Amino acid sequence: MPFNIDHGKTLKRAVVTLSADGDVVAAVALKRIKVYLFETFNDHTTGQFRLQDGNGGTDLTFDYDADQIVHVVVGPVMPPAFLFQTSVGNSLFCQNTGGGDQRIAVSYWEDD
Repeated sequence: MPFNIDHGKTLKRAVVTLSADGDVVAAVALKRIKVYLFETFNDHTTGQFRLQDGNGGTDLTFDYDADQIVHVVVGPVMPPAFLFQTSVGNSLFCQNTGGGDQRIAVSYWEDD
């Protein structure tokens, strides 16, 4: 459920499970997606994943090796600060080269 506090931003959370490449947060016309908390968990032992600015866009995170990482939490930072953002009108996309599920949760807001 979205909520709003002093900074005037409506904060949202997306939780997805991806077994292949896909959107974590769908694109919003004329908006950037600003992430202030990022969490991931994997259940496979091969491959890599990273978050990108849209499908095939600029990498927003490092390449995480699935055989070395099980659970990662980055943040939170207090909005209006953020960890990374997409370009205007782009989705937050996960490139997943592993052979199993990648569970991703992000806390974010949409901004002009």
